[in-house]
Amino acid sequence: MGARSASLTRPAVRADEEAMSFLARSLMVARRRLLSLSTVPRIGVRLLAVSPDEHVLLVKHTYVSGWHLPGGGLKTGERADEGAIREAWEESGHRVGAVDGLLGLYANFGVGWSDHVAVYVSRDITADVDLPVRPPSRLEIAAAAMFNLDELPPDICGSSLRRIEEWRGRRPLARDW
Repeated sequence: MGARSASLTRPAVRADEEAMSFLARSLMVARRRLLSLSTVPRIGVRLLAVSPDEHVLLVKHTYVSGWHLPGGGLKTGERADEGAIREAWEESGHRVGAVDGLLGLYANFGVGWSDHVAVYVSRDITADVDLPVRPPSRLEIAAAAMFNLDELPPDICGSSLRRIEEWRGRRPLARDW
């Protein structure tokens, strides 16, 4: 029983939600194709938010499988640590306090363009606070939940699992995503 009962999961998927999910996947494919034409490096952020009782915040997207650390692209004029907190809120509806620091900056060239991901850590999140009924970003996010660090979901994405293991000291910090 890794996920807290306050997890966000979809009720029975309605036809309009399936259409939104298809639209989200289509928009992401189009965005990736356009970005692959650019030579400008991109900076993204992720947040490893861990509660005092050792639960980590993860989100499930509508356009890609598995559970992920919340995150995304920075807005113009936004500081990276503030962007990580904003993304956690937008994707989970969960307020995260201060960022403790930077875990690492990772190169991700496998996406078709020059992408770097800054992963921040925050211990300023409470696992027993109920998450909202649904994340604010309906088009992009299917679910959000707090998972015990020792009971992570089997379908957690590899990069998120590696970042958690690095933070826990179970593997050396990597350079690549």
